[in-house]
Amino acid sequence: PRTAFTARTVLVEQLDGYKFKERITTKDPRDFLLLFEKKSGGQKIVGWTICPWEKGPAYKPLLRKTRAPVATKAASLPVCDIYGKKSTIPVAGGTVTLDLTGAPQYVTVVK
Repeated sequence: PRTAFTARTVLVEQLDGYKFKERITTKDPRDFLLLFEKKSGGQKIVGWTICPWEKGPAYKPLLRKTRAPVATKAASLPVCDIYGKKSTIPVAGGTVTLDLTGAPQYVTVVK
């Protein structure tokens, strides 16, 4: 029960002031990359993947890599996981490569 509360708290904190803009197209429709924006121009990408339904609800999806375009000059961007653990992800060629799981992760796009 505490982990669900923590995940909800992180979601609210991470998306406070942001509005949904669009779903970023990926190679696999099971991969979700959602772009959120603030009125001030700030952007956040939320990414996760889902398991194939034919494998049943007990199937644990493997780590899946997918790329997301980012409009930044930064060499790396801050990332926050579902439980609030923070790290960074490198930017290369105007994209970031996300390691997707069933848990959402939040990438803050800094200019």
